[in-house]
Amino acid sequence: MDFDDAETVYRALVDDHVTGRVPLADGVARFAAPLRAAWVEDRADDRVEGLAWAASGAVAAAATDPAHHARLADLLGGVRALGPLTRSPDGEVCTVWGLTVFTDLPCVGAQLREALDVHPSATSALFAFADRLTGAGILDFSGWAGWSDRVSDRPGP
Repeated sequence: MDFDDAETVYRALVDDHVTGRVPLADGVARFAAPLRAAWVEDRADDRVEGLAWAASGAVAAAATDPAHHARLADLLGGVRALGPLTRSPDGEVCTVWGLTVFTDLPCVGAQLREALDVHPSATSALFAFADRLTGAGILDFSGWAGWSDRVSDRPGP
């Protein structure tokens, strides 16, 4: 799966999830499947980063709408609960940028940060989503707290 295909797949998956067309367990399984296939079956270590980036980008884009926050947090919490992505039989753990795939959700923070620039009108929604993830113990965005006030006050385009 190339990057454009991955973006399309993950945007469709996230849309299905936030609109309630698929149950949480199915959304989590669909989110994990391309990453697991690249790491475990294809042993395409270099593709995992692109897939994680595409998956996290779909989440960040959907997080611009506060109505999606609860379902997105549930999805990420479900993915995180899968535990680390590993290969059998050696148990090698898959990492991106030194963060463990699934448990650390390695590209979510970077994609949320990128979304602040791409979607400046959604700054408040993106910070609210980061706060939700922090409060739920899914990811820690507590370092964004003071920054959110300064970014939210910047003039728009």
